[in-house]
Amino acid sequence: MTPISSAAVVAGTAAIAANVAAPGAVKTTATRTLHTTSETPTPADDAVGSLSKELREEDARAASQPIQPEESYGDKRNNGGRARSRAIVTVFVIITIAAAAAGLYYLTGLIRTNRDRSSAYASCTQAYSAYKEESETLAKTLKTSKAQQKVGADQVADVMTVEHLKTAVDKAKSVSKPVTCSTSMSTEAMRKAAETNKTLTTELTTANSTIKAAAKEVKASVTAKQNNDYDTAVNALKTSTSEATTLMTNSEGVVADDQTRTTLQSAIDAANELLKKDKPALADLQKAQSDLQSASDAVNDSMETYKTQRAAADAAAAASAAQAQVQAQQQAQQQQSQRRYSYPSSTPRTDGNTTQNDSQGQQGDNSDNSQGTQTPSDGNTTSDGQQSESPSPSASATE
Repeated sequence: MTPISSAAVVAGTAAIAANVAAPGAVKTTATRTLHTTSETPTPADDAVGSLSKELREEDARAASQPIQPEESYGDKRNNGGRARSRAIVTVFVIITIAAAAAGLYYLTGLIRTNRDRSSAYASCTQAYSAYKEESETLAKTLKTSKAQQKVGADQVADVMTVEHLKTAVDKAKSVSKPVTCSTSMSTEAMRKAAETNKTLTTELTTANSTIKAAAKEVKASVTAKQNNDYDTAVNALKTSTSEATTLMTNSEGVVADDQTRTTLQSAIDAANELLKKDKPALADLQKAQSDLQSASDAVNDSMETYKTQRAAADAAAAASAAQAQVQAQQQAQQQQSQRRYSYPSSTPRTDGNTTQNDSQGQQGDNSDNSQGTQTPSDGNTTSDGQQSESPSPSASATE
């Protein structure tokens, strides 16, 4: 049993009260009875009657609805065809959606791949360009530091600065060439090329900074060496001037050539004038030092020559004096020999006086031998090797 709609009852009641046909309301026997009966229902009729009333109203509503004709066989075939068509359309739509999803996925992957490839190529070319820029910067640095690269170890205060610069230049020149980027390369190859070029660029940057710092150190060391050389030159010139002045005093009258002392004095005067100037040039200081040293050496050589000449003269004088002394001694010996062997011309006596004279003659010969005169058996010989022509005592006695 279908329950009676309360809304329909209310609508029908309102339509009856207004003497109009309410939409959706059906004039049934129940509604007419409801509004035409004036009797009050009893409690027994209230429960059962209400149910009966609803049944009657339901029947009346069913009777008021139009009867639908039954579907024919053709209609059923048409409905089946439409169902199959809807199924086919549904499958086609599903396939289309799946194909579209697959195509979208493939297209998205292709776009992503192209995006990655483009990004890798851009990174590679950027790294290559950065390498080229840094390489040009390094070339300029090498060119500007060419003067410092030519500095020798003897031109700097610290030799290690020259070594550091040389090492930095050699390391910069040993950096590898960059990898060229090409669209024919794979994405992974492009990425590796980009990383390689970035690493090489970093090496160039480091080398560039190192060369600049090393060149700066060499330049500072050259300046320090020049300052040291200048101070050393000034102090050396002062010392040499003082020593040269002392040499002038000590060499007075003891030089072979006095012109050397004149030259030394001129060098001393020039050095003193130069030292009075404010910051004279290093070349002038070195020239004054050289001139002073040369003049001092000349004076020292002249003093040595003078000493040699003086010693030779003294030796010659001593030799001459010695020779004169020898000659004087020889003359004295000859004179003594002549006096010793000179006797009177009278005939000697044959008594004992003759024997006495012979003894005296022999004593005279012994005395001459003690003074350096040798008397060989065949005659008398003096100390200079000459034989004496004096007759022997026996010969004189015979005569």
